Amino acid sequence: MGGTEAAIIASVIMGGLSMAQSAQQAKHSRNLQHKQFAQQQQRAYAEQAEKERRSREKLRKTLAAQRARFGARGVSSGGGSAAALLAGMEAETARDIAADRRLLDMSNSHGRDLLEASNDDRQLGWQAVNQAVKTVSLLAEQ
Repeated sequence: MGGTEAAIIASVIMGGLSMAQSAQQAKHSRNLQHKQFAQQQQRAYAEQAEKERRSREKLRKTLAAQRARFGARGVSSGGGSAAALLAGMEAETARDIAADRRLLDMSNSHGRDLLEASNDDRQLGWQAVNQAVKTVSLLAEQ
């Protein structure tokens, strides 16, 4: 075996070791990204739950105040326009909460898609590197 062939083989071996180390680092990085994303999701859902709680509490107080106003005017809040107004307030709050939940779910889904796409891109990159190593190995054999 000549000096050139030995240098090529050493280069391929070093490249393989470097790839293995890079693969391990990439795996660690992916795991860290997934963990951070999961923590971010947890915080977002906790914040959403708190926002929903505050919205429902605000609605409860608003409804109580409105019922008191109706009562002060001698209007029953149990039927007719008064009941429709109160039901409309409840429906509006429910729609707002549902819209916020959908937005959060879409945001998290998009974030997961981006995370997975970056993993797919990395995988394609590693496939290209592996193909290059195979090519160099074949050249070294000739």
